[in-house]
Amino acid sequence: MKIIGIDPGLTGAIAVLDETAEVYDMPRDMDGIAGGTIYRLLAEWEPDEVYIERTHAMPTNGSKAAYSQGDSNGCLRTAVHIVKRPLIWVTPRQWQMAYGLFGGAFSDKDRKDRSRWRAQELWPHLADKLGRSKDHNRAEALLIAEYGRRTSITQAVLNG
Repeated sequence: MKIIGIDPGLTGAIAVLDETAEVYDMPRDMDGIAGGTIYRLLAEWEPDEVYIERTHAMPTNGSKAAYSQGDSNGCLRTAVHIVKRPLIWVTPRQWQMAYGLFGGAFSDKDRKDRSRWRAQELWPHLADKLGRSKDHNRAEALLIAEYGRRTSITQAVLNG
């Protein structure tokens, strides 16, 4: 079973889980997220399910950030639908609770660091791709994909 996890946004990432794990920075072009590239990757990978973090505009981020987030979500949703793969939206709370990362006990920086550390524990062969603070998006894409693998209805049906 092949699962894709996506941390959306211009600085986001895409993780692929099957017998192994791999993670890639979000493909971008002059206009933002490179929807055509994402489509081609999904068509090549042929995932069984795609999990994307459901994000929304935050009033404190401003209209430009809100537009960018909506544009990114639309690009990703369209690419998944064109390749005719199941799309499951996951809230940050859902996947973060699965790893003990949700709640007021952590600052945003702490949560991002803990995400990287948890991903390094689960996929030590990817430690070099998760070592910098700014690699939290890669870690989150991996954790979203792993959350998908653990909660997959398709996987449950296949396993009986």
